[in-house]
Order: sequence, then C-alpha cells, then structure tokens
Amino acid sequence: LARTPGSQWASADILVDGDRLAGLSLSLQPGLTLSGSVSFAADRLRPPTDLRTVRVSLRPVQAEGVVSIAPSEVSADASGHFVVTGITPGRYQLHATFPGAASNATPAKARATGWVVRSAAIGAQDTLDVPVTLAAGQPLPPATIVFTDHTASLSGTLKDRPDGRAENYTIILFPSDPSLWQPRSR
Repeated sequence: LARTPGSQWASADILVDGDRLAGLSLSLQPGLTLSGSVSFAADRLRPPTDLRTVRVSLRPVQAEGVVSIAPSEVSADASGHFVVTGITPGRYQLHATFPGAASNATPAKARATGWVVRSAAIGAQDTLDVPVTLAAGQPLPPATIVFTDHTASLSGTLKDRPDGRAENYTIILFPSDPSLWQPRSR
C-alpha cells in the first residue's frame, strides 16, 4: 500500500492455519479522494483571510483486527478548499489545525488561543462525534470543517458537606447518548 497521490490499494481476508496458500490474487484499485472546505464561524475574532496554514488530516480509527494507513496530511488553499488523496477504505475521523487554533483544548485554553474545531463532517456525519466509514466503489460526499471562536463553558459549585466544602473531586462531563462515548470524542 502506498500513501502517495495516485496510490492504489488491495485487500483480502485470508485464513492463516499453517497450510500453504496458493492462487491468491489481489486486484489493485485506486485510492479514494475526499474534497472539502474550511470555514469560520466568528463571534468575536476576525477569521484569517488566507487559509493556506490550515492542515487537514484523516485519522484512521482502528477496529480490532483491522489495519488502516493514514493518508498524508494536506494544506487547504487560500480560500479553504482541500483535497485528500490516496485514502484506503476504512473508518476515519477528520481533523484540522492551524496556528492559533486549539486542538482538544479545555475551554480556558480555547479562549486563550481563539479558535477550536466546531465540526468536521463528511457528508452529514460529524466525525468529531462518530467516525465515518469510507468505502470503495462509491463517491465520497464533500467534507466541511468549521472553526469557531465561541466555546461552551459550565460553572457551578460542588458541595458535599454542610459547610459547603468539597475536596478531591473531579467533575467529568459526557454525552447522555452512550453511542457518543468514543475514544478521542468531544
């Protein structure tokens, strides 16, 4: 498997049981191509005018017994358009970074740096929440990545004693929908 533009791939499930395997033939297929765009939803900051510093990547989400190869990271063009080539079929999450953006940041860090990824969708599937399966033989829907300068916050007081003191506690927020309890999810 090659990771260069124009790369091809082939895959076959085989049972390895100690016997010789003969007659195996693999047919090479062209790598998949994903096109998309980057945009900014701003409340208080001015979005960059030249988006060439935005880096876009597809990260494989490995299932047990499956090997995936990440395609090369790409840069957006000045208007925010990008094309990722040489993708092998599999499950992926779409990611983007640029100087001044916080990646997987706490709200305080995101406010300090300014920008966070609000969504990274392939078609209607936001891959920040659930990985998307990219399959061979069908065109890939367009991708959209949206950065925002608006971050959510939560404030309150944790009390466990009559005097109001609560020590040595950690508060963890997670979605009420268990299907969203994914590694590296928001």
